[in-house]
Amino acid sequence: MFQTGHYKGQTSQSENFEFDVDFSGVRGLKTGQVNLGCTPPQHLWMYGYDFGAYSIPLATEGSFSYDQKYQSSLTFTDGTLAPTQNEVIITGHISGAVAVGNLQLHTVYAKSGTVWDCGSGLQTWTATRIS
Repeated sequence: MFQTGHYKGQTSQSENFEFDVDFSGVRGLKTGQVNLGCTPPQHLWMYGYDFGAYSIPLATEGSFSYDQKYQSSLTFTDGTLAPTQNEVIITGHISGAVAVGNLQLHTVYAKSGTVWDCGSGLQTWTATRIS
């Protein structure tokens, strides 16, 4: 069984990962920066996610998952924009006062005729109930 409250921890990239748990779900999920490697070679980073009041359903045994495809854009230092196709997948399981799971981000964009396919790889995260 899981415990309700505020959970805080880190991803395998040493970035923040936190959320609140009540009996209806996981809400207020926030992550730190998410780093991505690309093909052709390039490095991207996303400034993290803040789900605000959005609630991710929580199963009675403590598992939850979120898989969302969305569009956004990247702004480059020269001021140009590139539309992106993104998918974020977050899974987790809470047992007692400890939660563990995975985070993965995939982004594809094109600029100057080149298409970049970028991914964070499968990151793990761990969080502990702090209040």
